[in-house]
Amino acid sequence: MNWLKLLEILWAWPTVVAIALALFHREVRTLLQRIAATSRAKLGSLELEISSDKPGQPSLPLERIEGKEYRTGVVELDGKEFVRCKFEGVTLRFNATMPVSLQSCSFADVRWELAGPAALTLKFLTGLYAGAGEGGKALVEATFTNVRKGVTPLA
Repeated sequence: MNWLKLLEILWAWPTVVAIALALFHREVRTLLQRIAATSRAKLGSLELEISSDKPGQPSLPLERIEGKEYRTGVVELDGKEFVRCKFEGVTLRFNATMPVSLQSCSFADVRWELAGPAALTLKFLTGLYAGAGEGGKALVEATFTNVRKGVTPLA
């Protein structure tokens, strides 16, 4: 497989989303643990929208959920728009099969989980970094840098 084809595969929107979550998974978990350790009463807030921005590909309608409180179990994020929802003590699962939106939501004691294509992308990046020599490492590091800068290439 040539590098150009590999880049095309990597920049598909579910892959970019999974890469972003994979890159920040450890950092987000650490940050949430610090917030929880300093004050269990405080809730973190997050604004996030992951959409299909491919040219010529319309965004899928999302199921709108407003003002709901989640306190137990697993919450599937794919295909949903959460507005002013509260997540406490739950597992938030992202598969990268559909867009997701989290607007003015709060979080306390949550666990983030990548599954399906999102988890496969993370495994692919790990393998690329570990087994594709300096070119693989450079590609993964460049991807991390772009994600941290908020740069999302269109596929």
